[in-house]
Amino acid sequence: MNLKKTYRGIPLFIIIASAIIIIGAAAQSVSWT
Repeated sequence: MNLKKTYRGIPLFIIIASAIIIIGAAAQSVSWT
């Protein structure tokens, strides 16, 4: 994976990290219900 690749000027690793955080938060909220 090339971390220098960007999507609309945003580094992909930042997008991936944000997705992981969002998915993790969603999974926690689901597990609490």
